[in-house]
Amino acid sequence: AEGIILDGFPRTTEQAKAFDIMLKEKDLRINHVIQLEVNEEEIVERLSGRFSCTDCGMGYHEKFSAPANKGICDKCKSTNFTRRSDDSPKTLRNRLSAYKEQTALILPYYSTKGCLKSIDGMAEMDIVFDEIKKVIDGD
Repeated sequence: AEGIILDGFPRTTEQAKAFDIMLKEKDLRINHVIQLEVNEEEIVERLSGRFSCTDCGMGYHEKFSAPANKGICDKCKSTNFTRRSDDSPKTLRNRLSAYKEQTALILPYYSTKGCLKSIDGMAEMDIVFDEIKKVIDGD
């Protein structure tokens, strides 16, 4: 199967319409737009708890997958950790607000085209993966 996955584009209805025109000129179309339905507070908790080892890049979460020995990387034994600046709760809430004010407005556009699929993004990771795969493989 051939195809592409776009994440974060288009962000506006105008971009979506222009993208559709460009695709049509090349005899292509969007098959699916997948919306992951999530609880905002859960998203803030999940993303703001992320951190990684500065030395080897091993990823952790303070609640869900902390190092076996606090402050020591399981992989390389480093004590150097970092967090992404855009994972702060304030920044995440701002991003969610911007999504609701701008990007979420394209969902009705794709819904009327019949290609919008909603998936429970709060389910276990394997279940979310399987549901996305079902949508993609449904072609």
